[in-house]
Amino acid sequence: MRYCEGTEIWTLNNMYRGFDHIARQCSRWFELHSWQYLKTWDAGVPDHFVHLASLGVPVYTSEHLPAIMDQHQVDWVRVFTDLCGMDSGTETDPLTAKNYFLGSPSLMLALALWEHDRGDTIEYIQSYGIDTSDPQHKQQRQSWAFWCGQTMARGIKTGGTMCDFMAEPEMDGGLAGLREKIGDSMESKMQAAGHKDFAIAAHYTDDEPYIGYAARLEKQCRDLGIQCYLRKLRSCEYNDGVALNRKEVFNTVRAALDATNKPVIYMDVDDELLKAPTLPIGFDSIGIWKNPEMQDGNAHPEASSFFAIAPTEKALKLLQMVEAIAEDISPHRAINGLWAACKGWKQSGVSDLTNNMRGCFKINPSRHRQKICYT
Repeated sequence: MRYCEGTEIWTLNNMYRGFDHIARQCSRWFELHSWQYLKTWDAGVPDHFVHLASLGVPVYTSEHLPAIMDQHQVDWVRVFTDLCGMDSGTETDPLTAKNYFLGSPSLMLALALWEHDRGDTIEYIQSYGIDTSDPQHKQQRQSWAFWCGQTMARGIKTGGTMCDFMAEPEMDGGLAGLREKIGDSMESKMQAAGHKDFAIAAHYTDDEPYIGYAARLEKQCRDLGIQCYLRKLRSCEYNDGVALNRKEVFNTVRAALDATNKPVIYMDVDDELLKAPTLPIGFDSIGIWKNPEMQDGNAHPEASSFFAIAPTEKALKLLQMVEAIAEDISPHRAINGLWAACKGWKQSGVSDLTNNMRGCFKINPSRHRQKICYT
C-alpha cells in the first residue's frame, strides 16, 4: 500500500503533473489540512480539490473537503485512544501530550500502525522527503521520532529517509564517541545463527580505483574472519566493461568455488562488507535475498546485487542454467544471476534467503541508503 500526502510532500507548482508517475501508483492520498487553511493556500494549480478528486483513489481527510467524492474522514480520537491509551492523570496522558500529534507525516504513520495493530499487518514502511530540520517543520520532530520508534518496536522494517534524522551527531562533548562505541560493540555481538565458513568473491581490473577497492574488501573480510577470493582482470582487455562482466561474474564464481571448495558469496568489488553475513546450515544451492533498498521501485531489481552459491553439483548445474538466461536479461554484473532467479527460476532450486540472511553491506553508490543491513 502506498500512502501519498498532498501539501506536505509535493509543494512544487507542478506537484501533480511533475509527480504523476508516483501519484498514479498511490492507493491512498492524504489531505489532512483544514478547510480554513486550504482556502487561502496556493497549490499552483487552478483547483486543488478537483485534482485530488481526479486521482482516482480514496482521499483521507481530517474534516470534510469540497469536490472530493471518495474521501474518508479519519477518527483521530479513536486512533490515538487505541494507540496511546487513556491513563488520565499521568504525564503521558494523550489529552495533554499533544506533541504526539504534530505534522501530517506523524498522523499518517500513526494511522498505519493503528491499522497494523487491528490486523492489517505491515512488514515494511518507506518514506521520502520528510524534513524535520527546516524552521517550518522542526517542531514536528518529536512527534515523528516517537512514531518511528513505535514502528521499530512493532518489528516493522523502515526504509527511505524516514530515520535519517537519527544519524545526527552527538552535540554533548562529554558524550562524544559513546554512540559509536556502543554501536560497534552491538554489531560485534549481533552475529546470527548460521555459519561463516564461506568465501567472499569479487573481480576487479588492474587499475585505480579498483585496486584500492580490492584492497579494502580484502581487509574487511580479514577483519571479519572470512576468506576473500579476488580475481584480477587486465584493464586493457576489459573494453567498456559491460560485455565482459556478463561472463566474468560467473567465471569468478566458478574460480572461487574451485579454489576454496567453500560456499561463495559474490559481490561487486566497490561495495563494502560491514558486518559478517551468515548462510543457513545445510545450504546447498544458489541463494538470493531481497534488496530492502529497492522493494518499492518498479524499475529496479527486487533482489540484492549479491548472491550465494554452494560448491555442490546441484548448485553448479543450476548456475549453468541460470547463466544462459541471465545474460539475455541484464548486462549488469552480479545482478545477472539474480534477475534470472527473480523471473521465475525459483522453482528450479534457487533459494530465497531473505529470512535467513544476516550481515551488513554498504552499496557504493547507493540510491537511497548507505548501509543495507539484514538482521
